[in-house]
Amino acid sequence: MAFYLAQEVQLARRHDKILSQRLILLQQMENHLGDKKTEKTSQTQAADAAYKRNAALLNDIEAAEKRLQARVHLQPHPDIAKLERTRTRGKHPELRRQKRPCHCLHRCNPMWFSLLVLLLLVLQLKPYSP
Repeated sequence: MAFYLAQEVQLARRHDKILSQRLILLQQMENHLGDKKTEKTSQTQAADAAYKRNAALLNDIEAAEKRLQARVHLQPHPDIAKLERTRTRGKHPELRRQKRPCHCLHRCNPMWFSLLVLLLLVLQLKPYSP
């Protein structure tokens, strides 16, 4: 009978140990889930802030592009006008009369204009204004 009592005591201790480990693991899991939730909310807030910041920057760039486009269409920058003049100067009259696509940098080709606007924004140059 003493043998069964010793086994019962040993099993009770083992049971208590398992229950305490289970409780510790449950608390760790609750803490981990709480940390994940707070991390997710902070990431969501950061993503929202970045979206708003990017939208504001995009609006600023579009507004600057419109302002620059209005200025450039009024009077081309002297360097651009010079490039356009030197491109056709000195060529044979027959070559000047040939139909070819327009390659002007500011009026007919929006891709070139966008590149010019970005270049001016990067270099922070002010376009020529008379």
